Amino acid sequence: MNRLFNSSDGDLRWGWKTAILILGTILFGVILTAVIMAALTIGYSSQGLAQEQAMEKATIASEGFIAQVVLSVLQLAFMLWLVRSLVTKVERQKFDWSKLGLVSTDRSRYITIGMVLAAVLSLFTIGIGMIAGTLSYLGNGFELFTPAQVLVTLLLGTILALASGLGEEIAFRGYLQSRIAQRYNPTLAVVIVALLFALSHPVRNADNPLLYLAAATMVGILFGTIYVRTKSLWMGIALHTVWNYLQIAVFAVRNSADDRFFGAPLFVFDNISGTPQMLIEFTAIIVGLLIVFWLTRYGRPKDVHHVIPA
Repeated sequence: MNRLFNSSDGDLRWGWKTAILILGTILFGVILTAVIMAALTIGYSSQGLAQEQAMEKATIASEGFIAQVVLSVLQLAFMLWLVRSLVTKVERQKFDWSKLGLVSTDRSRYITIGMVLAAVLSLFTIGIGMIAGTLSYLGNGFELFTPAQVLVTLLLGTILALASGLGEEIAFRGYLQSRIAQRYNPTLAVVIVALLFALSHPVRNADNPLLYLAAATMVGILFGTIYVRTKSLWMGIALHTVWNYLQIAVFAVRNSADDRFFGAPLFVFDNISGTPQMLIEFTAIIVGLLIVFWLTRYGRPKDVHHVIPA
């Protein structure tokens, strides 16, 4: 029975660590959603609404932009707590952020390159989509929403993007990928964690679920490759954070595969093609991966000014 849970050196097998981290976070989210629903239902019932009406309003409120942001940030915080607990309680090691990829070497350079790469890939996706006719421009946020709604989206988008960029990169790449790489080779670890990363993201409204999962897997491979080739999480965190922020608060697309975080962005686009636009997004990820390979071909990224001329 001990072999089922522990490896030959007595350490808990990586599969169980993965289950604790991912399933634990999902279970926490389910419980938290139930608590929020119950609290909202009680609140609406206290206003004199019938139970059925109160539950209907609670469901709508819990699926709204603000509630989903709060829920996601709390889930990501819980995921980081699980990472810390696995390191200190299960592995019985001293918790050290640098051992999870948050090293100080070339931090500013990596963050800058990650931010620039996020902007390039976002503009590539939107630009090609507009040229190909797979996206249509609906207008700017101040025309379609109130200024207050736009400001709330900009603020909450910042919080959510930072939480997802830091939380997911530390948990998936800094912790899981490094643990799996200790048992197998780094390439296999990148692929395994990329698949886990993709499966942890809901498909929801995707026109082509298989293509959506393939794209999400490629995103995971992109982030994992960055970590392997730079030995640092900062470039991946910057890329992940800024890319998410641009998708949430700046260049948001209606009818996207995951519409939980559609608030009042600065520029609004409509996905009128489904699968063709997803192919463009998939291509953008491949372009990003090729750029990363080029930047790190000598073992460390070149200066960002060599990539984007001043």
